[in-house]
Amino acid sequence: MEATTLAYAFVLVIIIGRFCCVLSAVESIRLARNKEFDGLTCPVSKTIFNADRVDNKIQCASLCTEASSCVGVFHHSQTKDCVGCSSFDKDDAPVLEGKQFYARRPQVFEGLEETNVALGKQTAISSISDSHDKAKGVDGNTNQDLKEGSCFHTDKETDPWWRVDLGAMYHIVDVTLFNRIDSDCEIGGCNRRTRDLRLSMGTTLESMNIVGTVPGQIDDIHTFLFPEGKQARYVQVTLEGLEYLHLCEVQVFGFPTY
Repeated sequence: MEATTLAYAFVLVIIIGRFCCVLSAVESIRLARNKEFDGLTCPVSKTIFNADRVDNKIQCASLCTEASSCVGVFHHSQTKDCVGCSSFDKDDAPVLEGKQFYARRPQVFEGLEETNVALGKQTAISSISDSHDKAKGVDGNTNQDLKEGSCFHTDKETDPWWRVDLGAMYHIVDVTLFNRIDSDCEIGGCNRRTRDLRLSMGTTLESMNIVGTVPGQIDDIHTFLFPEGKQARYVQVTLEGLEYLHLCEVQVFGFPTY
């Protein structure tokens, strides 16, 4: 009986220790899901592990932590499959319905605390509607009701845009957009206006490149993830077509380049 109890206790220690390590690994794993990558998986040539019976995203993320070449994982909540990628390019990724992507923080940044490097920085905008100034996109207030005074808003124009100057070079690991969700617009809601977006970054204004797109309407909160980091000083959001552009906050998380 005593031997059985000791054996049981030993198993508990192993299990607790295992999940202790898994949870601490969250600090080096990006667990925010980017719906832009939903329904994809790693190309075979870039797959470093393909595990089954992985119950949740935390356990799946821990497998990525243990593999130094892993930049992110796809987890399927129903089939419990967990696939790790050595690199990831959306254009090369096979389609596999049900997969959700979680990107690992670039290895060079392990142990560093990421911050919102856009907070309070200088901004520019294609036009301003009423008092909904460009600076409200980086004021730290994520309230998504325009009437509360913390959203920027352009006039209705072709390809309206908003941009933040981070003031220095940063390694950027994700950008999160907070859509306007109040109902003061015409039938259909204000959030439907924010659609067909493209996200651009550059080390200079002359070197801006498109790094992400959202065809159709964006989510109320939409995150672009960059598993291997993007080096940039400028970050710009552009709406393609004739429409208003309004967002209530743009968060740019990253690390300074030393």
